[in-house]
This record gives sequence, C-alpha cells and structure tokens, in this order.
Amino acid sequence: MENGEKGENTEIETLSLDENDELPDDMKRIPPWKKQITIRGMIAGLFIGTIYSVVLMKLNLSIGIVPNLNVSAALLAFVFIRTWTKLLEKSNFTTTPFTRQENTVIQTCAVACYGLSYGGGFASFLLSLSRKIYEQAGVDTEGNSPTNLKEPELDWMMGFLFVVSFVGLVALVPLRKMIIIDYKLPYPSGTATALLINGFHTPKGDKMAKKQVRGFVKFSSFSFVWSFFQWFYSGGEHCRFANFPTFGLRAWKQTFFFDFCMTYVGAGMICSYLVNVSLLLGAVLSWDRTVMTESDDKDQSAADVRRNEVYKRESIPLWVSCSGIFLSVFSVIIIPIMFPQLKWYHIAIVYVFAPSLSFCNAYETGLTDMNMSFNYGKVALFVLAALGGEENGVVAGLIGCGLVKSMVSISSDLMQDMKTGHLTLTSPRAMLLSQAVGTAIGCVVAPLTFFIFYKAFDVGSPNSTYKAPYALQGALRAHISKHGDSWRGGLLLSASPLLAAVLRVFWVRRVGKPGEGRGTGAAREIRASPDGHGGAVPRWGVVCHRHVYRELGGVCLE
Repeated sequence: MENGEKGENTEIETLSLDENDELPDDMKRIPPWKKQITIRGMIAGLFIGTIYSVVLMKLNLSIGIVPNLNVSAALLAFVFIRTWTKLLEKSNFTTTPFTRQENTVIQTCAVACYGLSYGGGFASFLLSLSRKIYEQAGVDTEGNSPTNLKEPELDWMMGFLFVVSFVGLVALVPLRKMIIIDYKLPYPSGTATALLINGFHTPKGDKMAKKQVRGFVKFSSFSFVWSFFQWFYSGGEHCRFANFPTFGLRAWKQTFFFDFCMTYVGAGMICSYLVNVSLLLGAVLSWDRTVMTESDDKDQSAADVRRNEVYKRESIPLWVSCSGIFLSVFSVIIIPIMFPQLKWYHIAIVYVFAPSLSFCNAYETGLTDMNMSFNYGKVALFVLAALGGEENGVVAGLIGCGLVKSMVSISSDLMQDMKTGHLTLTSPRAMLLSQAVGTAIGCVVAPLTFFIFYKAFDVGSPNSTYKAPYALQGALRAHISKHGDSWRGGLLLSASPLLAAVLRVFWVRRVGKPGEGRGTGAAREIRASPDGHGGAVPRWGVVCHRHVYRELGGVCLE
C-alpha cells in the first residue's frame, strides 16, 4: 500500500538494468494512476461504448452472436484522441501528452460499457420474461404460468443491472496477480489489443500507427469479403461454411465440423500450439490436458521484468475486494423485492458458487479466448428452476441464470483487460476504476439502446428480423428443468432412480467392525433366503450375489 500511495504523487522510479537491456523512455517514466484517467478519456470511452452498444444490440437481437471488438475499440480510442489533440494544437492550445496508459483506460471503459449490451440478457433471460415469449412457449403448456411474466421496463432493467453488475468487478481482484503473472495466461484478444496500443505509442508511433491502420483495414476488408462470400452459400441454419463437413457427413451429424470464422482463426494464431492441440483433442476425446510452461524470471526480458514490477507495485486496497461481500448482501436483499418468485437463499446459493465459476471461466478465456459464461448460466438456470417449484420456477431459473452469467462474464472481461494493462504498463487501479465507470455507463446506455429496438421493431417475434433466438430457448429450458421425469417432479427428481441406487449401495455396505453393521445383517438375511442358493457373501464391504435383485428392492448389485 505504501508503494501504491507513493506512486500517486510521483512518477514510478526507473529500474536499474544492464546496458544491453535498455528500455524505451516511455517505459521508464510512467504517469501516476490518477493521471492515467482523464476527462477526455472518459468522454471518448462514452462515445465509443455508445456506438458499439447499438452495433452489438442489433447483432444480439438478430442472430445472438457478437464478435470481439476490443482491438477496434483501442484503434478508435487512438484515432479519437489523436484527432482531438491535433485540432487543439493547430488552434494554439496546449494539451497533455496522449500516453499508452490513457489509450488502454479508454479501451477498457468502452468495453465495459458495450459489454452489457450482450451480457445484460436483453436478448436472452430478461426478454424471456416478456408476454411475447410466454405466448410463444405455449399458453397451455403445463407450468407456463402468467405469474412468470415481467414485461420489459426501463426502470427495473436499469436497477437490475446496477445491482448485479458490480459484484463481478471485484470477484477476482484478489487473484489478479496469480492469473496474470503466475499462470501467465495469454488472453489472445487482450494481448492483441496491447500490441496494437504499444505499436501506436512508440518513438516511431505515427509511422507505426499508419502501418497498423492500413493492416487493420486490409484484413478487416478481407474478413468482410469472406463473410459476404459465405453468405451466398448459406442455404439454411446448418447449410453454410460455418458447418463445413471436413471429416465427412457422419462426423458432421455428431457436430464435428469446421467453422471458417476468421475470429477463431485469428485467436488460434495467437494461442500456443498446446492450447490448440488440447482443444482439438478435447473435442474428439471429451477431455484435455493442457500443460502450462512457466519461464523462469532469469529468462525474462527487461520489459517483462518492468511490467511485472509495475503490476505488483500498484496494489488495490483490501477494502475494494471486501466490498464484494457487501454488494452480494445488497443483491440478496434487493433482488427478491424486484422478483418475488426468488427467495433470498436462492440468491445466496448463487453468490456462494459464482466466484469459483468466475475463476474457471477466466482461466478458460485466458487460454482459449472463448467466454463460456452462458454455459455456466445454464447450470444455474436448471438448478434454480427446479428449486423454484411449479409456479415460480421459470423466473427463478432465468434470473439465477442472469446473475451467474453477469458475474462470470464481467470478471472474465476484467481479467482480460488486466492483461492488456499489464502489457501496456497501465496501473491496475486505473483499470479497475475505468471498468467501474464503463459499467455504470453501460447500466444506463444498454437499456436505452434495447428500448430503441424494442419500441421500433417487433423484437422477439419469430417472423421478425430481431427474433432474439435465445429468449425462447431460455424459457423452454426453464420449463424442462421443472418437468424432468414422468411424475413432473422436476430436474432434481429426475435423478431419483440413480439416487435410490446409490443409497441402496450404501445401505448394504458394512459399517463398523467385522460381524457388525447393517451390511452384514443383510448378507445373513440373503443367505437364509428361501431360493435355496444362499451364496451371498460380503466382499469389500458390499453384498455380492446374482440373485439379490428381489431382496434388495430392485437394485442389482451383481
């Protein structure tokens, strides 16, 4: 803490290095974290975040899939501020230098802002509560009760985002050094963004920036032309280049196909071969083993040592990490008031397990650049919908899904931005604060953007351009979780036969000393059975006999 407070008033001292390991001047002298956050930077972040919020909301409501825009956000931030400073200089106004740290802070603020347009659930769990989706799911469907309706309104949507979005910001803050420095997770998108920003802010930054912009425009144009070409051959949902049967039609029916998406190709070029091979083997064998190789500090370059020193020195106060507990308690109190179908202990269960899921998702994203937050949300949807009962299960499952998805996604995005900040020598304090500001802006901008589409178009209709495909799927999953077996007892009760078998096995196990316990008694009873065989004996503590099916209530232990 003393080092962090000292850095607020003075620039960080230079690191003594050998003559052969000299660093650029902009890496030797770093502005304090408060000067890395500027008013013009926050305005630029608001402007870029608002534009991308509209773009992502359109994609989210129409096809349900959105691209990663971190790199382009960093590029727009550079163009916006550099243009602004050039205009002021021509008008004889003095301006503060535009540093790589400020560029990173703007990009982080913009990403946090437009991230809620996708992660806020406007095309999935929140829209699933509307009457339109309720009617599509079937009014006469058992369990599809009118009590599970909650029409989209601007006030409660903003309030919901403000309540749940900030918990994920501090969930993984105590583990940031372990994730970024110890594990050395690559975070392909974060690394690519940092390389772009570092290329802009060099002694030859203007020349390098022009070269990078030309390269960005060239490959973006190639990606657009390739996507346009694929569009001509999209004859249906499963008839296009995104489902190319590389391994044959039989493998294609088992969902083994090649996706020609340029985003995946680019991420694969950044990821190490160990990650790519493990993903391929995992898809085929359903398991993978990724070997993480850590280089010794002696083999690190001077720049790596400098980055680690800055990242460790700029500590985040302990009370910031502890604030997650108070935010969670606040959510446990407020959310049941907003959604009476949820009980307080439902929310408490979510916040007990969500930090572990956040770490798993952050680790996966760091290795593969694939955010699996929606899959973690499905787990919460099934469990809470089953616990919610017949009348309240749909709302309980959908909102529980939103809580997990929001927390897991935001914490993963923060770690990815922390990776960018680590490579650009940006203070973790500045990164966390800019992420919080961007999240607060997104809690207002995202609902406003959604209602522009919701009022202007027929959102959620199957015949509309903005059909929001994941909204109906979420509602149907909630219904399935409540009706998991023939007795309509729910997803949890659908596992009752397996549970009964496991309990029966434990019932016949030996307990205590030899000659004692229920397991031995069961063996004696089976020996005396009237079928005349009497060959059941306890082996390894379990009664084993091929004729014990009737005696043990329908559970064969053979």
